[in-house]
Amino acid sequence: MVDDPDVAARVALWTSVPDELTAALNGAQAAALAFDNATKPINKVSDKFDESLMAGDKNAFRSFSAARLRYTAARYEVEAKLNQFVAGVYELQVRQNNFSAERHHRRSGKFFYGMLAAQMAVIIATFSIAARQKSFLWSLAAAAGLAAVSFSVYVYLYV
Repeated sequence: MVDDPDVAARVALWTSVPDELTAALNGAQAAALAFDNATKPINKVSDKFDESLMAGDKNAFRSFSAARLRYTAARYEVEAKLNQFVAGVYELQVRQNNFSAERHHRRSGKFFYGMLAAQMAVIIATFSIAARQKSFLWSLAAAAGLAAVSFSVYVYLYV
């Protein structure tokens, strides 16, 4: 259920929501992947350089490790922002799908009322024919129709 009426109104007006959100999601995922691919070589070189410094001067190793930790923190911060943007696009897709589901739910309720009216019309016609012809089969059909309408009312009220 879309909780925010402002978001629901904007999503309802945005006719090309699925295409736009898919394009935004693909773009965000591509940006995150590009960033990951751009930092991989740096990470590998950094790991190897860290291993080579470990056996040497301790001060140089500590300084490099501190710089490497600052770099890693900055990289994680950028990755987090990219992932947050991807999550935001997913959230918009969820809201758009919820809006669509609510619309389908309202429509199914209207179809239910239409079918209920059709059943009532058939029952009234069946009662009319049964009363005129006084036939057992027509009376049985009328009883079955009345049971169907009763069941529909039960489903509407309690299910």
